[in-house]
Amino acid sequence: MSKVKICPVCNLENNISAILCPQCGTDISGVPVTDTQALEKNFEAPREESSDTVLESKKILQLESVGTGKIFYIDSGVTLGREAEEKDFLADFPTVSRKHARFFFSDGWTVEDLNSTNGTWLNEKKLSPCKKFKINPGDQIALSHSCVFRVQ
Repeated sequence: MSKVKICPVCNLENNISAILCPQCGTDISGVPVTDTQALEKNFEAPREESSDTVLESKKILQLESVGTGKIFYIDSGVTLGREAEEKDFLADFPTVSRKHARFFFSDGWTVEDLNSTNGTWLNEKKLSPCKKFKINPGDQIALSHSCVFRVQ
């Protein structure tokens, strides 16, 4: 009988001491430990789903930093900024506000500029503050001239 942590994003079985999933980078520090023997008893044939379907069904947005290639997984309602989610990464961008932009899922993904100092840009168009704008895979979201993400 073996125990694992199962990543909620990519379903990879991880060592119980793992903090981040090595496959997708998701924080699994709070994921409960599962007994693999119990998994075998409850096994169902896997459904064929694309990774996009899995991410959408769990309401997780995947953003890729254009400058570094780093992948971020964003839940609905998350705020990005130097003093918000991903603050460790965004701290290197002084033109990003402390609470810059928020992402929502409701019949599709949207982004909202939180009245940031330098604005939020969607495909090179500045967004009006405090209004939600629909985003799609392939779109580029800029929190500053040097902090650009591509929607995956």
